[in-house]
Amino acid sequence: MKNSIDNFKSFVSAGDGLARTNRYVINWAPLNSFSNRDSGIFGVESVTLPGRSITTDEIQMQKQAVKMPYTFIDDPVTVTFIMTQKYDIKRAFDDLMDKVFDSTEYRIGYKADYAQSDLSISQLDRAGSEVYTLVLKKPFPIQTQSIEFSNLSENEYSRLVVTFAYDSYKIDK
Repeated sequence: MKNSIDNFKSFVSAGDGLARTNRYVINWAPLNSFSNRDSGIFGVESVTLPGRSITTDEIQMQKQAVKMPYTFIDDPVTVTFIMTQKYDIKRAFDDLMDKVFDSTEYRIGYKADYAQSDLSISQLDRAGSEVYTLVLKKPFPIQTQSIEFSNLSENEYSRLVVTFAYDSYKIDK
């Protein structure tokens, strides 16, 4: 058993330690007023890296059916923002959502107007260097979740959860 623990320790050491989920940064031009180049967007409590599913179809091959891939589906990305009392981030996403779909005029916007810049999500090492960067191509918000107010949560703060769709993603690092 000691050998398996030593093997695991060697594996972790060879990979420069474990990847920490609280070491990340995101950058997106429409929210530049809430960020700086070094630390990314302020007030991001959490973000998800998208998963990918391979879509398959069963094809009969001689005696048995086999699954054959034919496309893929990427998961949406969810970002949770910490809100200040000014609600600036909420207002920014209200404006962005209105560019996607104007609910007053009941009009769909042009994608070129609301999906202009890439959004990057980077995993950082302990020194703050980027070790893995995923770039979403032409992201846009498709949902802002409800914000709950409650008399039972005196020491809580408001959060805004935003779900993004995008055309594709690429790995930069």
